[in-house]
Amino acid sequence: MHWVRVTKADPCPICKKPDWCTLSEDLCLCMRQESSRPSKGNAGGWLHSLGDPQRVYRPVQAPPTPRPVTIDAEAIMRGFESETWPEMIAQLAGSLGVTARSLEAIGTAWAQSHNAFAFPMRDWTGKIIGIRLRDHTGHKWAIRGSRAGLFYSEASKAPEVAIVEGPTDLAAAITIGIPTIGRPSCQGSEQDIVRLLARWDVRSVVVITDNDGPGWAGAQRLSGMLTVPHVCWTPPTKDLRAYVRAGGNRALIHAMTRSLVWTKPVNHDRRDRP
Repeated sequence: MHWVRVTKADPCPICKKPDWCTLSEDLCLCMRQESSRPSKGNAGGWLHSLGDPQRVYRPVQAPPTPRPVTIDAEAIMRGFESETWPEMIAQLAGSLGVTARSLEAIGTAWAQSHNAFAFPMRDWTGKIIGIRLRDHTGHKWAIRGSRAGLFYSEASKAPEVAIVEGPTDLAAAITIGIPTIGRPSCQGSEQDIVRLLARWDVRSVVVITDNDGPGWAGAQRLSGMLTVPHVCWTPPTKDLRAYVRAGGNRALIHAMTRSLVWTKPVNHDRRDRP
């Protein structure tokens, strides 16, 4: 039986709330409204039948098959690394307001043929599947043949991690000592995130969004797929990197996120574990 979290768009049919409860094709596990069928799981809750023939619940569709990678991204990145001098990374770090070490940790290199810096994108196993480019003006694009993936370093493996948008916010998080995964944008790579969190045995997640509508919407979509306790937080600036440049640090973020209401999903489906 496949279970899925309720959302604002499809709230719990029993308590009418947009969180905490889960649904299958014909059952609801409501965490608030009691029934004669208490759940036997550790998380608690009560089972309710969705036997109303007029209500058809929409089961989660399988994610689309990702398009194949048509370049040898790992070989290309090795070539870029051979063209990169430490002074180049230091210059980029200064312009972004992050440390050179944070950029080195995520594999940043100079792509001479593109006159831009290159950031490797990885799947949940760590394989490089694409390359994001960023020039001196901040323009961003990907090398043709890349597949969108995650930005991260295995050194960030920790019981609690943050998830941010893009490699420069990732570098900002690493700069202030937060173990972090960067997604390619405010949407996408959700399945890789879930699998990577499982591979790292992550116990809790802070989703840090850009301070805009799409960022928050993307965080809510990801929230509906996470199987560990998590919270979504938006900095009081444009994005996390701007917050770090303004003086934000790990202690402040920890204090603010701990004051929020965390989501504790009921994890019925472990098929995303490697």
